[in-house]
Amino acid sequence: MTPTQDGDATPDETGADEGAIRVQPVLDDFACIGAACSDTCCAGWSMQVDDATLARWQGVFTAAEQSAMTMVDADAGRVMARAPSTGACVKLDQGWCAIHRSHGHDMLSKACAAFPRRVTTDIDGVQRKIAQLGCPEVVRLTVVAGSGAGQAGVRAGEDGITATFCALLPGRPASDRMRAVLALAGSIARFPMPDRPAAATALGRGIHDRLPAPATDPLDEPRLLLTLGAVLHATGGHRRPALDQAMQRLDAALGLTLDRATLNLTGRPDAEPEALARARDMAWDGHAAGTGLDAALSAWIDHQLAASPHSPTAAPLPTTTPEALPGLRLAIGFAVARLVARMAALGVADGQLTPHTARDLFIADAAVFSRLLDHLSRPALLDGLATECGWTTAARLHGLVGPSRAG
Repeated sequence: MTPTQDGDATPDETGADEGAIRVQPVLDDFACIGAACSDTCCAGWSMQVDDATLARWQGVFTAAEQSAMTMVDADAGRVMARAPSTGACVKLDQGWCAIHRSHGHDMLSKACAAFPRRVTTDIDGVQRKIAQLGCPEVVRLTVVAGSGAGQAGVRAGEDGITATFCALLPGRPASDRMRAVLALAGSIARFPMPDRPAAATALGRGIHDRLPAPATDPLDEPRLLLTLGAVLHATGGHRRPALDQAMQRLDAALGLTLDRATLNLTGRPDAEPEALARARDMAWDGHAAGTGLDAALSAWIDHQLAASPHSPTAAPLPTTTPEALPGLRLAIGFAVARLVARMAALGVADGQLTPHTARDLFIADAAVFSRLLDHLSRPALLDGLATECGWTTAARLHGLVGPSRAG
């Protein structure tokens, strides 16, 4: 969600000519929904205030007003102040930004004005204005529209790594597509940077036939939960109700309890992880197509491949281990999206959710976890956390999406 009340274009964070930037079509349809948003970006997150914004505020707000509006965060620097009772920005008023309402879009800080838009340069050198999947309304538009490769910010006939990833196995089940993407990411990582576009195109043509058998590791999903908990711990303890609820659903689905303070995982005595996993997979096989969850997950993949500045289509993350795969953040995002989709399908199988509410739950959870991963200001932090939690080999990344199956 963005604190603006309309679809105003945001400042170009790179200084590039706006006409040279390829804009994701979903942004043409995006407008902030304010109080109707399930997880406002104005609560629980660091809303940085840059020096240029402070300069614009001179003469508009008194010194006392500015002091009440901002605070200094140990990690994020100067940010918008949060109301102690809610964790929301002090300028959030009934779902809308009071600064924007009274003084216009230009008076917002760069962070507030931009989200959920971001300008990024992919590995092919193409600049794109992308819509971030941390915004529930962006996810809803992406999923409801069923945006495919041609709608995710990659034009028909376009060549290069981004186009190759987005066009990989169109129409195939989402689990097949995730395995193919991860396998291709691991393959092109072995090529020198200048050779990767040609290599990606060549490998992408027949990669499904050469996919390795998925590795299985019962610790993959506990490690996923541990990694998310570590990211939560590292990014502060601000109040994020939607995130807390999503983490509780993960705990329940995995039969685990994560202590956020010590990062200790404990199993519930009444839960058998393998049985829970089989139940989720059976629910997915039986309900993925009929509920539209498979199409929703595939649309999420299309968008994430084109949009993520940390996907395999972008420059690799800083890494401290030779085993870490470029696009590690994307791989963890895939794992979370796959798990929340199966949780939603299980709700349908158990009779607790209708297909419509299952899709809504997938949208909400996929957005909140995307926001958590996107919110890191230091990309190397995630790499370090993931390494400590065991996400270090291509085999494990392949294994986390499970065997190729009809759903």
